[in-house]
Amino acid sequence: MKHRKPSNTNQAATVKQYQINYLSQNHVSIAPKSTSQAIYNPMNDLHILIPSLLSPLTLWHKDFLFTPESSLLSSLLAHADYKKQGYTGLDRSLFSLLNYPEQQELPSAYYRYQLDFTELPTSAIMCADPVHLDVGIDEIILSPEPINDLSPAEYTELVENLNQHFAQDNWYFVVAKSGHCYLQYQDNEQIQTTALDAVRGKSIFNYLPQSENLNWHSLQNEIQMLLHMTSLNQSREIAGQRAINSLWFWGAAQAQTLQHNINAIWGGGVAAQIVAKAAKISHYKKVDDYSDLSSGQHIVVFDQLVSVALDDQYSHWQTILNDLENKQLIPLLQSAKKQKKTVHIHDCNGHTFTVRPPKRQWKFWQKSVIELHSLAKKIQDK
Repeated sequence: MKHRKPSNTNQAATVKQYQINYLSQNHVSIAPKSTSQAIYNPMNDLHILIPSLLSPLTLWHKDFLFTPESSLLSSLLAHADYKKQGYTGLDRSLFSLLNYPEQQELPSAYYRYQLDFTELPTSAIMCADPVHLDVGIDEIILSPEPINDLSPAEYTELVENLNQHFAQDNWYFVVAKSGHCYLQYQDNEQIQTTALDAVRGKSIFNYLPQSENLNWHSLQNEIQMLLHMTSLNQSREIAGQRAINSLWFWGAAQAQTLQHNINAIWGGGVAAQIVAKAAKISHYKKVDDYSDLSSGQHIVVFDQLVSVALDDQYSHWQTILNDLENKQLIPLLQSAKKQKKTVHIHDCNGHTFTVRPPKRQWKFWQKSVIELHSLAKKIQDK
């Protein structure tokens, strides 16, 4: 592997606060937020994360003339305070809500390993998740669909091939029953990576890991060549299955101490379980009793839109959104209003919308002055 010193492409993003002012049915402007806003109690916040809520809408409207319908969120977001964030992705959004530095490497592998093996890792570790790359003329796209159809025998063959090839580098790959793969290595590298969920469906070149000594571009090529020649992938291609032609390395930081005021996290799957483990707080699959959110700060994740958005299933996306609004968000927001909570809605793509009681913002049943895809385009252009 060649050595290089990468340039620093991860400049800290400037975070600006805005107030969305709606001027007419079809036009919206984003102006600097007034400093005279009333002070609110940050210990009574509810954070609602809805990844893939806005990110696909501009392209869908352009390519498919798809206009999303929303009975709740379009109105609520239209009257909310808006803030642009310096991070994207569910993993990074969750950690940032617990005051984790935006530009610091995530410790996802360290805590996910504990969830998988119920023990601490004994060496430096990072996630090494199997992925499929679509190779084009001038870019390589990480497939939006996760590979989750490997058998235990296929996982065993995969890590055996990797361990044999990288033995001289003191790299050792392991796989958990969950299908999560890890790389254990010597702790002599300060590595900066990007979480897998933030790269799906995108060109990988701007998101490859960076470190002082390793040329990760060459390393990715080496892994692709190795996996291409395995009998594992030859069998998968004959069977009409997607090849595992690369690994995505991420989440290389070690144990962290998080200073935060979050009481619990609800929903969000493995990503939320990782953060709850790191923060030493409770995680629940879903909210069954809204009184559980009556005091303190809580995070609720609704990630039902992600898989269909990545696959451009906009009709299915609309069906899920309708169900989400009517069966989950309306009772949740009614409860939050009664409890006088400040609600932050995060789209996990760098945008946060805040509703503070007892303003007219809470009248989420009133007719919206802007459609969701128009709002998505407006904030995208800023």
